[in-house]
Amino acid sequence: HQMAFDDLRGTIVLFGSDNGSDTWSWNGSAWTQGGNGPLGGGDKWTLARDPDSQRVVLLGTNTTAQLWTWNGTTWTADALPAIGLARKSAATAYDEARHEFVIFDGYGVDGAYLGDTWLLSPVP
Repeated sequence: HQMAFDDLRGTIVLFGSDNGSDTWSWNGSAWTQGGNGPLGGGDKWTLARDPDSQRVVLLGTNTTAQLWTWNGTTWTADALPAIGLARKSAATAYDEARHEFVIFDGYGVDGAYLGDTWLLSPVP
């Protein structure tokens, strides 16, 4: 399971389940189920907010690297630069000073430990 704060809507977004792509939002008093995102368990994805564009971004992989954005209701697949992000069990944060996502660690699709760090500029 992955969580991030959606500052535009003032909610916490929860993505993933053991066997699916559930998305839930918490507004401080109630949970609301949203649209499904890409399939796969929560360990294949990492979630972070992009305060510059006020969106929540989901990075991860099924068999190839993918980037999705959340609009509060549904997930949309976005273009992703051709870099080595195909991984699971990674950590992602947004560096507000550099205006970039920092993606660290994880395991490749072959199961090999990666232990690397990537910087990714958000897709406009």
